[in-house]
Amino acid sequence: HPGTPPTTNRLMNPLHGIEDRPILVIYIRWDDLDYPAGFDAAWVANRFFGERDPGTGLPSPTFPSVADYFRRLSFNALVLSPAPESEGTPGDGVVQVTVHATRAHFFNLAVEARNKLVLELADPYVDFSSFDSDGDGSLSRLELIVNLFEVEDPATPLFSGQGLNAGVQAVTLDGVNLRDRTVVMTNHATNLITIIHENGHAAIDLQDLYGFDVGNFDLGAATACARGGNCYPDVMLFAPNAWHKLHWGWISPTVVTRDGYYEVHRADTTGDG
Repeated sequence: HPGTPPTTNRLMNPLHGIEDRPILVIYIRWDDLDYPAGFDAAWVANRFFGERDPGTGLPSPTFPSVADYFRRLSFNALVLSPAPESEGTPGDGVVQVTVHATRAHFFNLAVEARNKLVLELADPYVDFSSFDSDGDGSLSRLELIVNLFEVEDPATPLFSGQGLNAGVQAVTLDGVNLRDRTVVMTNHATNLITIIHENGHAAIDLQDLYGFDVGNFDLGAATACARGGNCYPDVMLFAPNAWHKLHWGWISPTVVTRDGYYEVHRADTTGDG
């Protein structure tokens, strides 16, 4: 029903499902909790955007990464690229910031206030006005996807490996309003399929299919265990189902109107629907 897209899921349609845009990853630490060994900004950039191209020095959407997943499963229709920024390695899409407070104090704030604070800390390294492609003075999810990537505290296993999308308290940075958006929130213990799942919500209004959980037959399924366990290691990724791909414009369906023989090719390599 391309003429009547869902009104409650603004980005779940063939137009926005193939609209390329950048991802900004803000990697945060606190005064009492530093980045763990082996989990530096380069590791984060690789997790989201793949290994750096030796020729250009820029991240390339190599497997496995968030960018590669959406590029590959959309048959190159949706490209999520590193957002331009000047912190650390310029242009890798990752900004490291330190919240000058304890982790406990930070998490006593409302989630929207936490997201506002982190965006303000990243502001010196990011020109948010540069993403305002339509010039309306605000940033939508069609112009920029923001990920808040946290250092995980081993003392709080309940939250280990989890992810969510949350709003932002009213804030204007570089002359643009960032309130009308959601922020993807994950941490260094979150498995890759959960990070992809949460970015699916933010970028293209992925629908959760928890009530009748479909296991690993769709990206909208539960991807992380209830108490921080890792149900799916990073080497185990699964694709969106045909219903999601159809609504995003990634595949063209074969409409069956009569009995007959129909050849069905591999969904992950041909785009058959």
